[in-house]
Formats: sequence, structure tokens, C-alpha cells
Amino acid sequence: MLQAVEHGYLVENATEEAKNAHPKIAAGLYSKGIISTLKSVIK
Repeated sequence: MLQAVEHGYLVENATEEAKNAHPKIAAGLYSKGIISTLKSVIK
């Protein structure tokens, strides 16, 4: 799924396997990571 979108991010508590496969990782766990990433992408 992350490969199909332009701005795909994993949250900080994603599995190590997923984090090793994808370079973009949001700072913060689940909803905090999502909000943090949205704030940085949508200015």
C-alpha cells in the first residue's frame, strides 16, 4: 500500500520489518505520528 501512494509514511511503532522496507517514518506513535506528518506536509 505504501508503494501505491505519493506520500506514504509509517508510524514510529510500525514493525521493524516495515521500517526497514520503507524510508519515511513519522515521528510519534499512531495518531501523534499521523498528525505530525500531516502538519509537515500540509503547510
